[in-house]
Amino acid sequence: MSANEIKLTGKADPLWHRDVDPGYRIGWRSKLDFAKGHIEGEMTYGAARARAAELAASDPSKTYFPEPILTETRI
Repeated sequence: MSANEIKLTGKADPLWHRDVDPGYRIGWRSKLDFAKGHIEGEMTYGAARARAAELAASDPSKTYFPEPILTETRI
């Protein structure tokens, strides 16, 4: 590895999704276009899952889902 490489480190465990685990945010993808993004703010997996379900019910043109927050670390 060179000195300028970037490593992505997750704040949450990507394999275990417990409702009390912190380090998640809400991601979204458009069903009609190739657009994607996320909603800023850190929350637990349970809160992100509930909020994603609310957003999906109010906006059927996008898919909402909880995603782990990744941070960049220089190696």
